Amino acid sequence: MSGHVRSSVLGLWTTIVLSGQAGHGVVLPTERRIAYPHIEADNLLGEVIVFPAWLFGHTTLILVAWAQEQQREVNTWLALLPLLETEAALRVIETPIVRPQYRSIKRRMDGWMRDGIPTEAGRARTITLYAAPREFAASLGIRDRSVAAAVLVDDEGRIAKAWFGPATGLTARDVIASAGRL
Repeated sequence: MSGHVRSSVLGLWTTIVLSGQAGHGVVLPTERRIAYPHIEADNLLGEVIVFPAWLFGHTTLILVAWAQEQQREVNTWLALLPLLETEAALRVIETPIVRPQYRSIKRRMDGWMRDGIPTEAGRARTITLYAAPREFAASLGIRDRSVAAAVLVDDEGRIAKAWFGPATGLTARDVIASAGRL
């Protein structure tokens, strides 16, 4: 890829990802992809997950909610779960971001979340991250947390593409096509 094209694509990635324009996603060139940050968490089954190592070997779509109200947007992505898992062979997970000061009531918060997720599969794919939202978003290259994000991570734990806001048929097709190119 020529330097001009690379810088144009990177500039477009910066415009869309850092400003968080809803519904759009742009591929980040392989040599410039951001590694998913190191963070330890556990899912709602109590299994310990260490990122980014847990991502290795799987193309994963990570649904990120910065606020409880964004669960509706995440649910639009979850409605596409069968399609995304079969057509793109994606592992799809939810990562609600909870401020670290709430870690002291983690057991209670996880219980509330478990109550809202009736299936074991749903609980297994929900991994609560106790992290400072602004800093964690910055580590993903995201500046705008006003909408949920869907972050496509390659099998080496690097961020390949991101979409913002609720899923649509168009974004679902784009996710499937993008995952197929990884």
